[in-house]
Amino acid sequence: MKYAIRFSTESKNELKQIMRFWTYKDKRQRVRTQIKDVVQTLQDGIVSYPLVEFEPWRSRGIRRAVAGEYNIFYQMFPEDKKVIVLHVIHSARDLSKFL
Repeated sequence: MKYAIRFSTESKNELKQIMRFWTYKDKRQRVRTQIKDVVQTLQDGIVSYPLVEFEPWRSRGIRRAVAGEYNIFYQMFPEDKKVIVLHVIHSARDLSKFL
């Protein structure tokens, strides 16, 4: 059974900002595809991406997947068959400020 994917309000806003940032249609489409492809892998519920390196988020089970230049932070809820995408952040940013 596939996991349901949910996006936090923050991640929805971040995705909108990312799409507005890229004015070149080809780049915007490539970024969208990279993020979409990684998010779709989360539906399988396989724990293949590592936990984040910093606390307290590591002990809370927050994981990070990489999609091109972007980090996708998410949390899995196996009992509910659900994944919540918390943030989608460019890798050049200070990631510890977002969680």
